[in-house]
Amino acid sequence: MKQTTFNFKARFAAAVVNGAKTSTIRLFLKTTPPRKGDRLKCFTGMRTKRCRRLLQPICQECLRIKVTEKQIVLGKRHLTVAEENQLAVNDGFANAAELRTFFRSTYGFPLPGKPHWVSWH
Repeated sequence: MKQTTFNFKARFAAAVVNGAKTSTIRLFLKTTPPRKGDRLKCFTGMRTKRCRRLLQPICQECLRIKVTEKQIVLGKRHLTVAEENQLAVNDGFANAAELRTFFRSTYGFPLPGKPHWVSWH
């Protein structure tokens, strides 16, 4: 079983701990995505004095994701507007528009690397 470590921004830490955030979108620029059943180590503040472990859940699913201005494709499925919003809420955003704004301003479109959606339980 592989272990993958994720560092979450402070704004997402409480949602990870209390179970409101059950997924994350990661770019995997240099590493390989986890597989179903792998252990995930979730931290906030890595490489700082305030580093704190949040959770150590098991990866439930890991799928390629494409996020653009107009659509979200998860695996090979184009999500409906309702599905996009639910994915965004599970990822710690108010809705899909807020998710898009975050990724556009942080990384730009198209997203670099090999973007994957990772969920846990």
